Amino acid sequence: MKQRVYARAALAGALFLACCGSGPQAKKRLADTRVTILWHTSKAAYEEALRKNPNAFDAVWSVVPAFEKEYGGRVEVLVVDWGKQRDTLVSMVRHGDSCDLAEANDQNFPLYPLKGIVRPLEGLVNLNEAPWNPGVSAAFTWGDTVYGAGAEAAPFILCYNKTLFEARGQKTPQAYYAEGRWTWEAFRAAGIALTRRDQGLWGYGAHAADYQVFIAGNGAQAPLAEGLDASGFTRQGAVSAVAEAVAEAVAFLRAAYAEDRYADSGCWGDLSVSRFKEGKLAMTLARGLEGLEALKGDFEIGWAPPPRGPGAAEHSTHGVVKGWCIPVTAWNPKGAAAFMTLSAALARAHALETGARLAGPEDAAALDALSRRVRFSPIGLGDLSKCWDADWVVARGLREGTAAAEFLGVADRLIREGLAALREEHRREQEAWRLYGEARERETSWGRFLAKNARR
Repeated sequence: MKQRVYARAALAGALFLACCGSGPQAKKRLADTRVTILWHTSKAAYEEALRKNPNAFDAVWSVVPAFEKEYGGRVEVLVVDWGKQRDTLVSMVRHGDSCDLAEANDQNFPLYPLKGIVRPLEGLVNLNEAPWNPGVSAAFTWGDTVYGAGAEAAPFILCYNKTLFEARGQKTPQAYYAEGRWTWEAFRAAGIALTRRDQGLWGYGAHAADYQVFIAGNGAQAPLAEGLDASGFTRQGAVSAVAEAVAEAVAFLRAAYAEDRYADSGCWGDLSVSRFKEGKLAMTLARGLEGLEALKGDFEIGWAPPPRGPGAAEHSTHGVVKGWCIPVTAWNPKGAAAFMTLSAALARAHALETGARLAGPEDAAALDALSRRVRFSPIGLGDLSKCWDADWVVARGLREGTAAAEFLGVADRLIREGLAALREEHRREQEAWRLYGEARERETSWGRFLAKNARR
């Protein structure tokens, strides 16, 4: 087991040394070698996962042996269920308990930076070098400050029934992409040409969050705008240009479902997987090469990045990201930065290794390049239902042909309500802590007064 971990460490060597230097500098000891990490997977659960899948990777347990060998340090892992991570870290910070490193994910941002739970990463890690993924850093940016970073991003890709395309004499998405002409118009033309509604065959169909993929493909993001401090749907203020790109993407996708009707409006959730495997969808979306594997059926499959919208200079996509953040109560932020850097390097090496095994080194490299152009919007507004409801409103409106201004307006209101509620919750917490501090100060002052007079 340890040999596998060290083998991955060797694979990640170039990435790690790019961040940490080489030679004697790479072996520099930390002043404080103890690092405390809040994590959701126990060592026993990780070892069980390894028994089932020797290729399993865990961002903490797969890294601990290499970190302790490199720095001579000791890693303490505080294991808490994933669903309780956010509240646990907030409570720890509020009570001054030390935690050096925690996971940054879609449900704890932008809550963490807004509440002052995590510190900026500037000065601790160089995010302009490997292995850091700029799409991940952007996802964990509050305002103009980066609070979280990582190497892992699972981009959504467009998968297509290559056998069907070739049988119909249609140029494939990959061929269009190779020519630099894989655009919304090329996607639309292929979708219309391949649709046979009377035969139950649709040019395209995907899960409910496909609107986020097309928004990302047009150079924007939603439901939260870039910087996470405003709605991506609003048409007011500095994010109006973003809202225009969002509206453009939504209008295009709405036409696919309700006007041109080459998109299957009955395709929800995992139904797109079964319908694609049955040959009823010419194109669909999948998350990374693992998602591509799940689509395999009795025909040849190809993939390409999602089509590029007119508002984007390059192909980008929506995806799932995760990374690391350093709490403000960290006793050893430099040790935390060293651990997260090594973890990110190993994670990226593992992703490339897995991708090469599944689809070959060329596809793995192409997917890695696309993963660095992921545009992802976390949903950690405190009340998660606001983002979930906004997602549902947009997805349903697209498929039902509702006027875009109507459902975008509802989604915009929900996101702004969620942000306002989060800010108000933070204000109340700050006020409560201020009153608590004043009460403690009064108690302390009264205690000093009593002690002083008792001595007299």
